[in-house]
Parts: sequence; C-alpha cells; structure tokens
Amino acid sequence: MSLKSLFAIWLTTLYSLVVQSEPLGIIPAIEEGYSRIKFEFQSDIWTRPDQNKESPVRFYGGTIHLPLIQTNEWSASLKSSDESLSLARTDMHVGNNVVEIGSNLQSRSIGLGLEKRTEKSTFTFFAFHDSASEEPYRNDRDVFNRYAFAYHLPSLFNEDSVRWFLGLESSNNRGYLNGQTLPIVGASFKPHSNTTVIIGIPFLRVIWHEPGFWTSQIHMGVVGVSYEGEFIHSGEVSSFIQSGISTRSYAHTQRLNDEKRLFYQENYYEGGLKLRVKKTTVFRFVGGFSNGRKLYEGQQSFRSQGAVQSINSDLYSKISMEFQIL
Repeated sequence: MSLKSLFAIWLTTLYSLVVQSEPLGIIPAIEEGYSRIKFEFQSDIWTRPDQNKESPVRFYGGTIHLPLIQTNEWSASLKSSDESLSLARTDMHVGNNVVEIGSNLQSRSIGLGLEKRTEKSTFTFFAFHDSASEEPYRNDRDVFNRYAFAYHLPSLFNEDSVRWFLGLESSNNRGYLNGQTLPIVGASFKPHSNTTVIIGIPFLRVIWHEPGFWTSQIHMGVVGVSYEGEFIHSGEVSSFIQSGISTRSYAHTQRLNDEKRLFYQENYYEGGLKLRVKKTTVFRFVGGFSNGRKLYEGQQSFRSQGAVQSINSDLYSKISMEFQIL
C-alpha cells in the first residue's frame, strides 16, 4: 500500500473521532480527481400508528466535492454538505428541563482541505464552518468552526514499518470535550501484506483487503463502532454490508445550557448493491434495519442527561446517486 493511500486511511480514522451530523462513513478528506456531487435519501418503510410514530424517520441531503489543486507536492479541495433528519414525532422533549425540540434537524458545512507531500512525509490542514440545529446559522451559538492539522512522520526503516503521526484537532461539536483542542497521536503498520492496523488515542481501525476482490474494515472510536465490507463482482458491480452504532450531534436552538447538545443515536445493519451505470455515474441501493434509536440531551455522546426519547425500530431503504460534474 502506497504512502498516499495509507495517509488517506489514517486521515479517515482521525476524523472518525469527531461526531458530526452526518453518517460516520462520510468523513472529510482531501479530494482528488474529478469534482463530484452526491444525493442520498433514506426512509423507514414499516411505519404504523401503533408504533408511536407519526411519520417515517428520514434522512436526505447532498454533498459536493471540488478538487482545487492537484500537483505532485500539493493538493487542495473544497467540500460542502447539507443533511436533514426528519424525526417520527413532533411532541418530543429532552433534558433535565424537558426542552421541546423541532421535528426536522439539519446540518450544513463548508470546508477546505490542504495537503503538502514530500517523498517521506505528509502535512495536512483542514478548516470547516458548520452549523447543526433545527435552524442552521440562525444563532451565533449554533455555528462552529473546526480546525485540524496532522503530520505523518517518515518511516524509520521501510514503507511497511511502523509510521507515527501527530496532530491537533479543535471542535465545539465533536460529541466529547467540546471546545477543547486535543492532540492526536497514533501509529500505522502492516502486520501482513493485506492487513493495515491504525491505532492511537482514542481509536482503532483494522483493514483487510484483497485488491480487486474484497475489502473489510472495523473501526472503534469514542463516538461509535462500525464494520464495513465490500465484495467486487466486476468493474461495474459490487455488493456491500455495513453495521455499527452511530451518533449525530446538534446544537438545538431551544437548549438552556450552551454546553449541552442534542444527540441522535442508533444501531444500524444494512446491505446493498453499488452499480456504476456509466463512467461518471454511480448508484447505490440499500436495505437495512435500525434499532436502539434514542434522542437525548447531554454534554457527551452515550451519556444522556434528563429525559430520553425512544423511537421504534424499523426497516428502511436508501438510495444514493453520485455524479462526476467536471
């Protein structure tokens, strides 16, 4: 595995530490190649009145990736995303003060990534401007800036030996220790030719792959756990399975304590097909099941404070469409 590929993998691991109002698989990284736009829609498919849901739980949104600079030494890209979570009820209250929340939670983000490469090391910087609440960007206290930089040290012996990385990350909506700048320390190594391990404080990612046939990975972090597997059938068709515990974090407008966030947590199990219908167009068709759905207020993910709202388990379907635009 090349230095560039390995660096991209551990950057993904680093950003998995930050809980965001979007699925954990969609994590900031330097984009190269063509500009892309992606649309995604997910909806419950087994809603009944006796399930205490007025409507299906739905996710919908889009992401734009725009590469700006691509040279041997430098890369830069812009990313913009918009996601909405439509809850199943309109009468939900959370927290010690039983605060009412809106039924449509939204998150919006725009950011820049910059990467400088040498033969043996890489330096990366990210800056994002985010808002996540019922009404993004309406109030100053619901708007956040995220920053991170990281340095991947050169290997001491050869490309497959242990590679250390260091960094700093600042966010006011990461799901734990909000508002603090935290150090990132870790190492990556290959115990086998088709296995990569990335371990640090506080995360672990293990990746197995057989190029052209399959890829499998497990990730564990502070705000979630996930497994992903993809099986390649041809150049145009692949199947995949995914499962995990995911968390989304919102600074809802009605909160009485600025340190608290609104968390949406769920367990998910899904599988589907990825179809490249033409060189510039990819479709994904997904079916899944979600349970353990909770909505609660707190200062840290998985640690609720006050009233907790539960949403019934359900089957769901999802479709995503990705297009190259330049």
